[in-house]
Amino acid sequence: MQCPKCKGGCFDETTSRYWNGGLTTQGKKKPRWKCKDKANCDGVVWENTPKQAPQPAANQAQSARPATIARPLAPLYAQCLELAVRIVKAKLGPNMYTSSDVMAGAATLFIQACRDGSPLLPPPKPKPAPVPVQPEPEDYPDEAPEYSSVEGLPF
Repeated sequence: MQCPKCKGGCFDETTSRYWNGGLTTQGKKKPRWKCKDKANCDGVVWENTPKQAPQPAANQAQSARPATIARPLAPLYAQCLELAVRIVKAKLGPNMYTSSDVMAGAATLFIQACRDGSPLLPPPKPKPAPVPVQPEPEDYPDEAPEYSSVEGLPF
């Protein structure tokens, strides 16, 4: 946006943390655009004036998000809910979870599935624990060694 007075650049005031819906603390309207040259110009552009189309940057990067195929949301949410019940039940135990635990899990799965379009996969089954190998019994000598002195023994 160009300043109507000096034809310089303008700040977009809607991006300011002080925008407050376009109202001052006294309830008066704020201008949408303010001149960047605060020392020499007091040009402003109000909301109801015609806006210029934003000019795209020369090297504007394309979105990294791939296009996803739309899919029905109700069956997807049902899958997320079923999967959340199985996961929460496995993690917390059959009688130790609440409906809010399941709903939070389903919402998390649903958001992730909608964002990246990934298919819902059940969690992998845990691998069985390996069977411990029994150590071979050691050969013990038939006779116990004889001690020559009793010094240093605790009894």
